[in-house]
Amino acid sequence: FPVTISIQVHAHRGARAIFPENTIPGFKYSLNLGVDVLELDINITKDLVPVVVHDPILNKTLCLNPDGSPITKDIPIYSLNLAELKQFDCGSLRHPDFPKRQWDSYLQNNDWGN
Repeated sequence: FPVTISIQVHAHRGARAIFPENTIPGFKYSLNLGVDVLELDINITKDLVPVVVHDPILNKTLCLNPDGSPITKDIPIYSLNLAELKQFDCGSLRHPDFPKRQWDSYLQNNDWGN
């Protein structure tokens, strides 16, 4: 029997080397590249709202507290309601593994978030 092999290209967390992971711009960029699958993770907030975020805790390397200070302790997603979670900044810090990502120029040239 002939075997047909099909390789699928997955975008793990979107295009996290180009845009912050798990963002709409990252997913759109991946789709424009022609990926077959968008891979994302879902966590649940305290008020039972599903949110797209990879880790079950806020990432101390990529997120800041609502007052702009660094996060110094583990903060589980399930311990925050959606309104509280939205107060954290998880997009403005550069990912140390991907220093050339294009988020800053994207924000300057688009009406993202408004």
